[in-house]
Amino acid sequence: MKTLFCLADVHGFYDEMLSALDSNEFDINNNDHIIVHCGDLLDRGNKPLECLQFMNSIPDNRKILIRGNHEDLLEELFHRGYWMMHDVHNGTDKTVCDIANMYEPFDREKIYAAIMKCSENEELRQYLDSIVDYAEIGDYVFVHGWIPTTFNDGILIHKYEIDNYWKEGNWEKARWLNGMKEWSQGYTLENKTIVCGHYHTSWGHTFLHNSGIEWDDEYYIDSSEDVRAHFEPFIDKGIIALDQCVAYSGIVNCYKIEIEDDLWQ
Repeated sequence: MKTLFCLADVHGFYDEMLSALDSNEFDINNNDHIIVHCGDLLDRGNKPLECLQFMNSIPDNRKILIRGNHEDLLEELFHRGYWMMHDVHNGTDKTVCDIANMYEPFDREKIYAAIMKCSENEELRQYLDSIVDYAEIGDYVFVHGWIPTTFNDGILIHKYEIDNYWKEGNWEKARWLNGMKEWSQGYTLENKTIVCGHYHTSWGHTFLHNSGIEWDDEYYIDSSEDVRAHFEPFIDKGIIALDQCVAYSGIVNCYKIEIEDDLWQ
C-alpha cells in the first residue's frame, strides 16, 4: 500500500507544514509515503525558500505538486516586472523579496532587480517545472480550486453542466473556483472524490455543513456568521477540501489516503 499525505495552501508556512506531516507520521525515507500538495505553496508565510527546498527534496516518484493560482500570480509578475496592488495583497511581493534576499525594494529599478533575481532562483525554477494542473489516481482527482466548469447563462436558469472534456478545460480559471461551492451545486465527478484547496474550509463548514465550532480567540472569526471559524478538512461524498487558511488559523491540514501499489505510477 502507498500512503498519500495530502496538503494544500501551505503559503510559505514551513514549520506548520512540517508539524502537520510529523503529527501524521510522514517519513521522508519511506518509499511508500507520497506527498500530494494541491497548490499555493508560497506567499504570505516567512519561509518560502524552505518550503521549496523541502518539496524539491522529495523524489519525483514520491510526489504530486498541483499548480495553484498563486503560482500563476508569481509567473505573471515575472513577465510584468513590477508590483501591482494584488501582488501586495496576495503576498507575492513578500515571496519575491524573501527568495531574492532583497528587502525594501521601493523604487522601480530595485523592484525589477528583485523580481528577476527571484525568477532565476534554482529552487523556484525546479519547483515550477514540476507542478501540474491536476492528477487522477484511482477514485481521486487532485486539483487546486476545482475542475473546469461549463456555465450556461440562460434567461431564468443558471446551471452548471458536467463537461466530459474537463481535463482539457480552462485550468487557469478553475484554480480560482471555490470547490465546496461547486460541489454543493452538483458539479461533481461520478464515482470520484475531488481533493482541493484554495478556499478556506470554514466557509463549507459554516454555510454547507452548518457546524461552526468554538475555537480560541486567536482564531479567525467569520464576520458574516456568529460562529467561530472551523478549519478542519471539509469532507463529504465526492469532496475533500483542505485549505485551512493557515495565515489565520496557524495550522496546516494533512489528510492521509491509502491506495493500492498498482495505482501509483
